[in-house]
Amino acid sequence: MPTVDERLVAVEAKVEGIADLRRDMNTRFTELVGDVNGRFADVNTRFTELRHDMNVRFAEVNGRITELRGDMNGRFDEVNRRIGSLEGKVDRQFIWLMGMMVTGFIASIGALVGTR
Repeated sequence: MPTVDERLVAVEAKVEGIADLRRDMNTRFTELVGDVNGRFADVNTRFTELRHDMNVRFAEVNGRITELRGDMNGRFDEVNRRIGSLEGKVDRQFIWLMGMMVTGFIASIGALVGTR
């Protein structure tokens, strides 16, 4: 059976081993916390870059939509101008047609009156 001194030495060795393990765990935990904080900083940086890229792309899309809106307004103005000129042409042709019909009607009536 071991003596008290031998038992005390064994307990002290175990306590020192636990203390060493605790110091090692504290060091590893501190490294882990630093690593996690570094990774969160990287993720934060990536989100910031992504947010910046998205803002740039949205600005480009807004510019393209504005340009497209301007082009479409120009085309609609051109269509409206063409429809206006077409309306004028139809009005002139209608007036000419009505004039010829009235002239033909008057000529027919004149011919019928002249034959009697």
